[in-house]
Amino acid sequence: MKRLIGYIATVSVAALLAPAGARAQIASPSAVYDPASPNPLVVFVEGPGGSLYDKYWNGTKWVWQDQGTPAPSVLVSTVGSAVYDPASPNPLIVFVVGDNGDLYDKYWNGSAWVWQSQGNPGAAIFGSSAVNDPTSPNPLIDFMGGRDGHLYDKYWDGTTSTWVWQDQGTPPGSTVAYAPSAVYDPTSPNPLIVFVTGDNGHLYDKYWDGTTSTWVWQDQGTPPGTTATNQPNALYDPTSSNPLVAFVTGANGHLFDDYWNGTKWVWQDQDTPSGATVTSAPSAVYDPTSSNPLIVFVEGNNGHLFDKYWDGTTSKWVWQNQGIPPGDIGADSLLGLSAVYDPTSPNPLIVFLVGTKTGDLYDKYWDGTTSTWVWQNQAQP
Repeated sequence: MKRLIGYIATVSVAALLAPAGARAQIASPSAVYDPASPNPLVVFVEGPGGSLYDKYWNGTKWVWQDQGTPAPSVLVSTVGSAVYDPASPNPLIVFVVGDNGDLYDKYWNGSAWVWQSQGNPGAAIFGSSAVNDPTSPNPLIDFMGGRDGHLYDKYWDGTTSTWVWQDQGTPPGSTVAYAPSAVYDPTSPNPLIVFVTGDNGHLYDKYWDGTTSTWVWQDQGTPPGTTATNQPNALYDPTSSNPLVAFVTGANGHLFDDYWNGTKWVWQDQDTPSGATVTSAPSAVYDPTSSNPLIVFVEGNNGHLFDKYWDGTTSKWVWQNQGIPPGDIGADSLLGLSAVYDPTSPNPLIVFLVGTKTGDLYDKYWDGTTSTWVWQNQAQP
């Protein structure tokens, strides 16, 4: 799950805080793989009436499940992120933001789903990016933006068995403008890092310095020739000599990445898909079974789903047009997309998104039997 953070709805602060009923019925998909479950693949969405829903694969078919609302008179404003924590007796947890600006989670306790109110850090929050750090005594941490422009996190303190708020402050010279994206890098002395886009168009990160045991801000600057917009998406690729990478959309409609080359951070312009510009936040995923292990999905201004993948044979990046959902006029780039890898499936790679016309949930998956991409309409609850 650590690779999948960032597949949440990634609209602006104003849209994230809008009343749930003011948006489409389905929004902000967040997919997760849970290897401990007989139903390992599940996607969470904001659904009709401001409730949380999930749709899971039960081994034979996809099944909708109504998770209800976080509390009486509190609706889901956006689904933050779902995460799997192998060390926990409650391994599957999803974080959501209520329309009151508070953080909530719902977790599987082994026999039932349970809501938990996490409150707020003194400011209304938006967005969410949860990550599991197995090396830490505080293995589960959720990062979010505050309406006051601060970055916050709430972590599970394994020593005291309590949830703890932490104010990470503001990026130097800026404020947090979009939801964050956190990632765990087991090869680094600074294994935990979270990326945010500032209101000045810079990409920032804050990392846990394992030597000094402190959090440190780092200004990554702007993508070449433009500024960053929307939520970034960070990914760890263990097969790469540059294992840590953050993807971000440029204000000029290009896709960019910023990667660690072992010595310094390097920007790379991934350009635009043919005939379109990028309008959504990216959602990247690592597939260890593929000769093209790294793939990032985006939505274009023409409503098409695109991906760009690293071709391990030719050692170059390649754009691929995935088209539009069947029976719809396009993919809604404001409502999020979420890619996930399921190693137990013959169709291991799948991306979820929302249709512009129908408001339905769709997915497109890689059929490992026919070696083709296949659309699937998941409809609505």
